[in-house]
Amino acid sequence: MSIERSPRSATHLVHHLDASPFMVAADVIDAISFKTTEILLSEYLWQQTQQYHIQALQSGFVQGIWSASLDPEGFGGFMLQDSVFCYEASKNIAIAESNTTDPFIKQFLQEQFQAYQDYYQALFNTWHIENVSGIKLGQACKAYIAHEHELAMNYNSVYFVVALIPCAKLWPWIGQQIAADTV
Repeated sequence: MSIERSPRSATHLVHHLDASPFMVAADVIDAISFKTTEILLSEYLWQQTQQYHIQALQSGFVQGIWSASLDPEGFGGFMLQDSVFCYEASKNIAIAESNTTDPFIKQFLQEQFQAYQDYYQALFNTWHIENVSGIKLGQACKAYIAHEHELAMNYNSVYFVVALIPCAKLWPWIGQQIAADTV
């Protein structure tokens, strides 16, 4: 069985969010002309986190994929963690969806839930995962899952949606940087 593309592998999330009027970061000061401008929230967040996406691009995992030198065991470990991450993310998405009354956000989160659920189930089949509790997660993965869970449980669901933006922009950007579609 082949694995579908990750729900984080396309920019559809960012474009979908950018179409909403509540995703504009208003009153951003243009440093060159000192004029107030409006930019898309996803672009503003992307600009503010440049150091992190550069770090991700320079990580051993991404560089190993790009240079075709990634250790197969390292790849397998990543895929196991990603399987559990997608499983946990789908649960957090369901929580955020159940906590919103906004029909736009509710529909969006329902679609995201289905995409993550389909993806992790395909990964579970491919990697022969029966029980996620047997997979040890790295500290960064655990922290990100906990952050998403905190947002889903305790904040307005729009904050959860905003928290999805970095992955929605990062994975396609990394793919472009390493020319994943041509190499």
